[in-house]
Amino acid sequence: EVLKESGLYYIDSQTSAHSAGMKAARNKGVPAGQNGKFLDAVRKTENIRESFRAAMALAKKEGKANAIGHPDPLTLRTLQEMVSEIEKAGIKLVFASEIVG
Repeated sequence: EVLKESGLYYIDSQTSAHSAGMKAARNKGVPAGQNGKFLDAVRKTENIRESFRAAMALAKKEGKANAIGHPDPLTLRTLQEMVSEIEKAGIKLVFASEIVG
C-alpha cells in the first residue's frame, strides 16, 4: 500500500523460492518486476561479463530483462567496458522503472 501511495514500484530479487513480493505487489496494483540475473554474485570480472551476457540473452529472448548488481567499482567498471557490446547487440539500458508492469 505504501509503494502504491508513493507512486513507487517493486523489484523482487528472487532470492527465495517462497517470495510473496510479486503477488502482493500485483494484488495492490503496484508495478512490479523480478530479477532475471544477478550480475555480480561472483565478484570477478569474467564472471560479471558472463552474467551481463546472460542478461543480454534474456533481454533478447523476452524483450526485456531486469538485472541486479551492486554499485561496486568492479561491477561499474565492467559495465563501462561492455557498453559498446551491449549497444551493438541492440540492447538499450534503461531504468528498471521503465520496464516494470
